[in-house]
Amino acid sequence: MTNLISNLMLGNKKLMQTGEKIEAKIIAVRPNFLMKVGCCPARIPFNIYVQYQDPSGTVYRTKTTEIWDDPEPLIKKLGLETLPVFVDPNNFKKNYIDLSVLKP
Repeated sequence: MTNLISNLMLGNKKLMQTGEKIEAKIIAVRPNFLMKVGCCPARIPFNIYVQYQDPSGTVYRTKTTEIWDDPEPLIKKLGLETLPVFVDPNNFKKNYIDLSVLKP
């Protein structure tokens, strides 16, 4: 598991350095009821769903990794409609959603 996480982090870092930065439209914030931690009450993470297009007009939809605090109030407070996404210019399916804009 540690190697998988390390590889994911290296891939994200590489995309941030070599990928193309685009703005993706926030289309939803949803709780992920399939994953929870603890009991009585359980903590349930959230995902932010975004949508973007490649130069040919193909639409891509993806979601963030799990976020343990509901990001919707902060998104509204900051007036965010988009999030920065780094994509592989040769394969727009490979992406990294930059959540640093949500950090205080």
